Amino acid sequence: MDSILTTLDILQSENWIYFKIFDDPSLKRSWKDQLDWYHQVLIKIVKPLIHNSPEVRAVFFGTYGPEKYEPEKEEYENKIVAPNVNVDYLRLRLSVDQESKEDLKNKFVNELDSRKNIVWGYETMLTYHVRCDLGDRYGSHNDDQTLQFIRYWDAACRYILSILTLPGNWTQDVDVWGIPHLVNNSLGAWLRPERSPVLCPACQTHMYMPARYELPSSVTVSSNAFPIVLFVCPKCFESQIRPFNI
Repeated sequence: MDSILTTLDILQSENWIYFKIFDDPSLKRSWKDQLDWYHQVLIKIVKPLIHNSPEVRAVFFGTYGPEKYEPEKEEYENKIVAPNVNVDYLRLRLSVDQESKEDLKNKFVNELDSRKNIVWGYETMLTYHVRCDLGDRYGSHNDDQTLQFIRYWDAACRYILSILTLPGNWTQDVDVWGIPHLVNNSLGAWLRPERSPVLCPACQTHMYMPARYELPSSVTVSSNAFPIVLFVCPKCFESQIRPFNI
C-alpha cells in the first residue's frame, strides 16, 4: 500500500471514481435514523466491494446534509433530477488504476441499482480533481503533503469500515470516540471551527472545540436533536453547544 500511495498518479483526476449516493428526500428522518441509513450504505454496499477489490488504492467517504441540492464542479457521467427539498447524501471517492476503473465502476453501479430499498438515487462523476480539493485545503498545494493526507484519510475510512456493524451502531468493545479524540489530542486537544468564529458570550474571545471536556450539567440534549459540538472559551471557560458537527 505504501508503495502505491507514494506514486503521483494517485493525484491524477482521471484515476478516481466519484459517486454521490442519495437518501430518499421525502423521508423526514431523525439524525439517528439518518446515521443508520448512512451506516447501511457503508455496510451493505461500500464495505463488501472494497473488501473484494484490492485494486482500490484509496477510499474516501462521508455523509452530508440535510442541505439544498448543489451540483458538483466535476464533470458528470449521470445526474439526478434535482429535488426541491433538502437532501442527505454520501460522497464516495475511489482511487484505482486505469485498467481497473471501468470494471470497478460497473460493479458499484450494479450494486447501487440492486439496492433500491436504501439508495434513492446516485450520481457518477467522470473525475475527481483531488489536487484542487484536498491539495488546496490540506496539502498546502504540495504534492508530497497531499499524499500524506490521502494516506491519513484512506486509513481512517478503512478503519471505520472495519468496526461498523448492523443495525448502524458500533461494536461494543471499540472506543469509537477515540477515533477523532486521539487525533484531536495529537493536534493539541483544541480545535478552532472552520466556520465563522464562535465568540464567547461573556468576553468575546474566539471559542474552541475541546477533545476533553464534560458537558455542563445544565445542558440537556434530546435524542432527536442534531449531533452537537461543545465550544469552550479558553479565557473564561464559558461553554456553549451548537447543533452542527466539525
